[in-house]
Amino acid sequence: MNNWKLKSVSIIMLLLVLTSCGLKDKQIEQDWLPIAKQDERVLYHQYEQKIFSYDMNEKTVASLNDTLNFYQFNFKDNSKIFTSGNSYTNNYSILELNNNELVEVAQFGDSEGIFPLATSDDSYFFIHTYYDDNGDEYVEKREVLKMDNTNSYDQLSPIPNVYGYMITEGVCIYNTLYFSAYEAEGDSYSIYSVDYNNSDSKPQLVHKDLDSPNIYKYNNELVLSDDLYINIQNKQFEKGNENYIYNNSLVQITIDSKKDLKLTIISISDGKEYYSMDNNLGFVYDPDAGTMFIYGDGVTDEITIK
Repeated sequence: MNNWKLKSVSIIMLLLVLTSCGLKDKQIEQDWLPIAKQDERVLYHQYEQKIFSYDMNEKTVASLNDTLNFYQFNFKDNSKIFTSGNSYTNNYSILELNNNELVEVAQFGDSEGIFPLATSDDSYFFIHTYYDDNGDEYVEKREVLKMDNTNSYDQLSPIPNVYGYMITEGVCIYNTLYFSAYEAEGDSYSIYSVDYNNSDSKPQLVHKDLDSPNIYKYNNELVLSDDLYINIQNKQFEKGNENYIYNNSLVQITIDSKKDLKLTIISISDGKEYYSMDNNLGFVYDPDAGTMFIYGDGVTDEITIK
C-alpha cells in the first residue's frame, strides 16, 4: 500500500476515534445529578427513573436532569442507596443519599453496569453486567454483587456460583436470596434461591414457567405475581405500574394517559384502599418509624403505614 493511502487511513481512523470520544465525553458532561438548595429535598421519581430536587415551599420539581438515556435506579424498600448511569456511555456508579446530599460510593467502568436487586438487614445486592464494544451484554458474566452496609460501602464481592443467569428481580428472606431469571427457551421466568452467607451454596430452582419476573416478600414469605395480579397469602391484588409492600400495606404507583402518577395505599388484611394522592412525584418511607413522607405537585403529606 502506498504511503499516502496509509496516512489517509490513519487520519480517517483517528478522526473516527476522536469523534466518538468527543460525543462520549459530551454525553458524560450532560450526566449531572441535582444538588438540593435550601428548602429543597432530593427525591426519586419512580416513572421517570430520575433523582430530582423538590422545592418544599413551591411543592414542585426544582431540578431534574432529563438527558436521554441517563437514569437512576432504586431498591424496592426505597432505601438511601441508588445506582446511576447512562445506557449509552455506561459509567455507572453507586450513590448514597446522605443528609439530602448524593455521595458516590463506588464507580464502574464504561463496559459495566450496576443495578439494584435486593436488600437484607445488613447488605445490599446488585446485578453486575458486562458489555462488549457494541453494547451487547456478556450474559455469561452477569453476576450478583454484595455490599455490606455495616462497614464500608466500597467493599463489593460477588455471590459465589451465581453467574450467567438473566436475573431481573430479587428479595432477601433471612439468609436466602431469591431471584427471578428469564428463561429464553420457554419465554418464561424461574425463581431460584441461594444462601448468600454460604460460599458452597448453589442456586436452587424454586418455581418455573412463570409469566412475570416480579417478586416481593410479606411477613418473611416469598410473594409471586403474574402479569395482572400479586398473590399475597391467597389474596389477589391487581398490579399497579410500580408495587411495594411495607408492613401490612401494598403501595402502588399507577400512571395515567398524561403520565401523571397516582399513589395508592391498600391494606393487605382487608384489601381496602386507605390512602391516595393524585399527581404524586415521589415518596420516602421510614421503616423504623413506619412513616411515609409523600410529595406531590402542589401538596405534601405524612402518614403512618399500617
